[in-house]
Amino acid sequence: MALGSKKRKPSQRGQAPARLCACCRLSLPKSDLIRWVSSGDGQVVPDLTGRLPGRGAYLHPHPECLAKLQTSLSKSLKMSVSTTPVQGIELLMSAARHRVELLLGQARRRSLLVWGADAVSEAWQDKRASLILVAADAAAAAKIGAVRQAVPLGCVKVWGTKAQFGAIFGRPEVGVVAVVDETLAKGLFDAIALALLGRGAEFVSRSPWAAEEKFGSQEVESSEN
Repeated sequence: MALGSKKRKPSQRGQAPARLCACCRLSLPKSDLIRWVSSGDGQVVPDLTGRLPGRGAYLHPHPECLAKLQTSLSKSLKMSVSTTPVQGIELLMSAARHRVELLLGQARRRSLLVWGADAVSEAWQDKRASLILVAADAAAAAKIGAVRQAVPLGCVKVWGTKAQFGAIFGRPEVGVVAVVDETLAKGLFDAIALALLGRGAEFVSRSPWAAEEKFGSQEVESSEN
């Protein structure tokens, strides 16, 4: 799911399969939309992998479209949808959090993560790092040169805690992690953006990515050097 603060017209390349948003009726690449599937008894659930069985319909992950989730999906799925917009967003956030954990586990098993200030800095300088993840309680990570360089490029996201990252690597704490695979990096970026919907997070496009992130109580500023 690529997120955007503004609705975009579909790509003219004609390669990506397009789908219609059930709310605004814009046709966009399928990857720009969220598929919703009926789970029975009037309930719908988000299908972030596109693999759940059953009849589905698509919505933008935008406030204006999610606010009309119930009426839009009722019409598109030809059923009375009882899932409210608030419930839908909660379901979407929960599914996104689960996807983040799955992707991190996958990246770890495939040796596509490096951790620690030195390793992350080296991966960034060697142009191997596509995304840097910083634990929310790792304020010191804001001072790492690679992190400061990556912020204005939108290649930094805040997620989890040092203890949670540490568990991935079998250590007490890890504050900063780099993803050295572009496909996984984009998947993690989008999943994290969806997981943070309920915290007032703004929708941002994949290109350019967010220019600023907050590390604990410290805000990282773009370096001019």
